[in-house]
Amino acid sequence: MRNLLVALTVLSGLILLVGFAWIMLKTVRAQKPSVQELSDEEAARLMFPEDEDEPGEVSVLDAEKSLFKGKAVGASVENQVSFSQIEEMIRAGKWREALPWLLAIIGLLGIVVLIGPLIWFVVGNRLVAIFWMLATLWTLINLARNYIRGSAD
Repeated sequence: MRNLLVALTVLSGLILLVGFAWIMLKTVRAQKPSVQELSDEEAARLMFPEDEDEPGEVSVLDAEKSLFKGKAVGASVENQVSFSQIEEMIRAGKWREALPWLLAIIGLLGIVVLIGPLIWFVVGNRLVAIFWMLATLWTLINLARNYIRGSAD
C-alpha cells in the first residue's frame, strides 16, 4: 500500500510538472530588443562626437545616449485562463490547447488528495492525516458546489 501511494503521488507530481512546463513553454515568448544594437563606429560617434572643441571631451547628454541601449531579449507572460475558458476549449474540441491546463489541475488535485493517505500509511501520523483529508474533502465539495453554481448562471 505504501509503495502504491508513493508511486501515485510521484506520478501526480510529474503530471503537474509536465502541465506547468507546457504552460510556461506555450505562453512565454521572446520579444525583439527594444533598441537595435549599434555598430562600434556608431557607438564611438555617440560617445566622441567629431564637432567637439577638445578631443576626448564627452558631453553628459552624449554619454547618456550610449548608456541606455538595450540589447537583452525580454519576455512576456500571459498565462491566465479561467475554468470556463478551459471548458469552452474542451467543448470546441481544442484538446491541445486545454491539455496543459488539465494536466496541471489533475496533477495538483492528485497530490492534494494523496497526501492525506500518504501521511496516514507512510508517516503514521493519523491526526494530521485525518485533518488533511477532511480539509481536502471540504475544499473539493466547495469547488464542486461553486462550479455547479457557476455553470447554472
